[in-house]
Amino acid sequence: MDVLEREMKICFLDEATQHLDDCESCFLNLGKDKENPEVIEKIFRLVHNLKGTARAVGFANIAEFTHELESLLIKIKKKEFNINDKTVSLLLECNDHLRLIIGILRKDLDSKIDNADILEKIKGHVTANPESNEEAPKASPRQRHDKRK
Repeated sequence: MDVLEREMKICFLDEATQHLDDCESCFLNLGKDKENPEVIEKIFRLVHNLKGTARAVGFANIAEFTHELESLLIKIKKKEFNINDKTVSLLLECNDHLRLIIGILRKDLDSKIDNADILEKIKGHVTANPESNEEAPKASPRQRHDKRK
């Protein structure tokens, strides 16, 4: 990785941290007012920006994950299902997952994160009855290193 690419990735991680702080605040607001279209739109824009910028700087894992999160948010925007406490909890869990990824990447820019568990939860939430009281299993990211020289 050349110096410019490294610098762009580090700048992205700093910007992403700010976006995640903003997202968390919006998710908490959404927990209080589940039908607020301004909050939903702001969340969508933040996630969309994270996805595009992650892809641009070469963080495919973040781009893939935020693409699925963005798909969930599109369904929320289109009111394809009701937002409930489980939805808000899942969104907060996604935010925590992204924070974990950012933390891992700060230590090693070449790390690859296995998002399979949380992606499965997102897809399951979209297809499941959102009013269900059934507890979804906690997702846990698994780290693997891909050292490319």
